[in-house]
Amino acid sequence: MVLRWQNSGPAAPILAAVVLALGLYALTLAGTRIYDDRIVAQPERDPRLRDVAQWPQYLTQGYVVNSVDHLWRPLASLSLAVQVRFMGDRLWAMHLLNILLHAGVSALVAALAWRLAGLRVAWIAGLLFAAHPLHVEAVAYLVGRCETLCALGILGAVFLFVADRPLTLRRVFAIYACLWVALLSKEQGLLLPLILLVWWVGRETASDNQYPPVIACGFALPIPDPPTQRRTKTSPHLWLVILFLWTMAAYIIYRQQILPWTWDTKMLDWVDNPLVRSGRPDRWLIPISLLGRYAGLLVFPWRLSPDYSASVFLPAWHENDPYFYAGIVALLGYAAALGTALVRRSRAALFCLIALGLTYFLIANVILIGTIFGERLMYVPSAFAAILLALAARRLPKRWLIAAMTLVLILFSLRTLTYAARWNDRRGFYEKSWADQPNSAPLGILLAMECREQCDYEHSAEILALTRQRTPDYWKTWFLSATIAQQRGRLDEALQYILQAKRLAPEIPVISQLEADIRQKMKRPSSVPSTQN
Repeated sequence: MVLRWQNSGPAAPILAAVVLALGLYALTLAGTRIYDDRIVAQPERDPRLRDVAQWPQYLTQGYVVNSVDHLWRPLASLSLAVQVRFMGDRLWAMHLLNILLHAGVSALVAALAWRLAGLRVAWIAGLLFAAHPLHVEAVAYLVGRCETLCALGILGAVFLFVADRPLTLRRVFAIYACLWVALLSKEQGLLLPLILLVWWVGRETASDNQYPPVIACGFALPIPDPPTQRRTKTSPHLWLVILFLWTMAAYIIYRQQILPWTWDTKMLDWVDNPLVRSGRPDRWLIPISLLGRYAGLLVFPWRLSPDYSASVFLPAWHENDPYFYAGIVALLGYAAALGTALVRRSRAALFCLIALGLTYFLIANVILIGTIFGERLMYVPSAFAAILLALAARRLPKRWLIAAMTLVLILFSLRTLTYAARWNDRRGFYEKSWADQPNSAPLGILLAMECREQCDYEHSAEILALTRQRTPDYWKTWFLSATIAQQRGRLDEALQYILQAKRLAPEIPVISQLEADIRQKMKRPSSVPSTQN
């Protein structure tokens, strides 16, 4: 693709990003439901999707009812419900909206980059974001709609706020609407006011002012204008501050009433987030390894996977973990970039660096979250990372830049296409993913469950046998083994499996229920001790 940024208007890089995003992900129109899609995007599992009378429950209940981590994403859920109501259970329509949302976010990345640093940066950032393979999970996975909607709200608000022209009330209310889109889509939306504040402080730093500045926290904060001038310039800003403060206060209080912010981290499944078993100093060293993996996937997104559970991240830190040292390098590079941006007074770079740090913080597991790692979680932070990379790359000579961008886009597009194609076939996707990460208990369980649904009980039992061998202390593997053995009529074998599951997780009610059901079918007394071998 020939990049003629000197002669084109801002519409050209925006349109190019949209076309590339649509072209790469068009094949996911034939996609299916993967993993959590079958919980939140399947009417048989969530009756709220079909029943309009139950739609208000999305505003008072969790994203997944009775989930441990109290997630609340009503806008994503309602968007699925509206589609089911008016288009039926048509998967192509659900995937189409995901593709359109990604195209919209790609357009916003290009538009924001143009507004921050010009056309060349807009071309680079928009195309990189549209093609980056790290985004496949957020687009091909229906659950990823939370990420794209939240990014749409955050980037839309930032784009409206950073305009050079004075802020108007019309833009204030447009930014306010974007805040609601972000807040109702994902918890990262809480960071939008901070992100806008960072830009406002940086803008005041860079603007000309007749009064001497006061240095604080690395920024030059100008002394306020005289009262008459100040009222004229800050009236829309004052409206925005009032709206944001009241909304954030109401949101936080409301969320505390329906889904408390604090939740029992001990209830987390240790396979999904091994940090629940980590002590000090492992609890603080493993997040550095997480950073190393995320940074590695941003730069070299080739080995992608839907699962990064306990098979990848262990509760204990190991000194031979290369990702730990990659994380240290990433931290040092981030600090160096911040220092360079401050010294050079690069407002755009400094803003994107701080916004990247803020949006990454919520997924970094510095504060424990429901999963240890997920490619889709980097969707919002990667938008600012793409602009940062574009800011650095724009200094290359034009010929070198065109050659490098062409090569990178070809490689990224090929990887995006090959990985996105996997998501169209559920069983094939699980098989290939499990082959890539054979120690992953969740992937083994997902594949075994898929085989069971297809009545391939023998293959399901073989997969579970390998999974039990590789992860012998995970109760779900034994529980599913007992379920399948029961369905195959092997009750003695089923009882053995369920007793092992009970030893590993005696507090799980469904284990005792299945044990009672097996014993009843075997016509054994229920008083037989559950600890027998």
